[in-house]
Amino acid sequence: MWNELEKAHGAQLPTDLAQPLAGALDHIRKNHYAVLRLPGESTLARPLLDSLVDALRHNLARYKQAWNKCKGKVDVDPGEFNDVLRIAYNFRN
Repeated sequence: MWNELEKAHGAQLPTDLAQPLAGALDHIRKNHYAVLRLPGESTLARPLLDSLVDALRHNLARYKQAWNKCKGKVDVDPGEFNDVLRIAYNFRN
């Protein structure tokens, strides 16, 4: 966060600001929150895990399709190679 504040400010921030900022952020984290209330009391028509599994399956199929078209080489099909990289990046670790 410090680096982003310096970027926004356009210069280095005073070092004596670091401790008060850290204290303020810690106070906010401990004392301010929102209660999430999901609408309705009914059971979901489709469980969340089923949706996640479908998304994984869709991305696996798309990855295989893109890989088969580009053969893992950018010069064969740059668009499909970009999709291979995008999907792999989204599911790393």
